[in-house]
Amino acid sequence: MEEQIAAILDLLTQRFGGLATEVWSIYVRQKLIEGVLGTVSGAGMLLSVPLFVWLTVRYGKKADKAGRDEGRDDSGEVILCIAFGAVAIILLVAGMLLVTPAVPKMLNPAYYALQSLLGR
Repeated sequence: MEEQIAAILDLLTQRFGGLATEVWSIYVRQKLIEGVLGTVSGAGMLLSVPLFVWLTVRYGKKADKAGRDEGRDDSGEVILCIAFGAVAIILLVAGMLLVTPAVPKMLNPAYYALQSLLGR
C-alpha cells in the first residue's frame, strides 16, 4: 500500500508540481468528511426507527380497539399504522445503506483516496 501511495504521489508531483502533497491531503480529508457525513446521517436515520416503530404499534393498537368497537371508523388509524411502518422500514434500509460504506471511509480515508485517484 505504501508503494502505491508513493507512486501516486510521484504521479501527482509530475502533474501538479509542488502542490501534490496538498492535493493528496485534500483527497484524504474529502474521504474522511464523506465517511463522517454518511455515518452521522445514517445513524440519525437508524436512531429514528424506534420512534416510528413505537408510532406504528401505538396506532395499530388504536386501530385494533376501534375495530372491536361497533360503529367506529378505524380507517384513519390503519392508514397511520401502515404509513409509520413503511417509514420505519424505509429509514432502516436507507440508514444501513448510508452507514455501511461510510464507516470504512471514516476509519481509513487514505485507502479510499487512493482508490479515488486510481479511478476504482
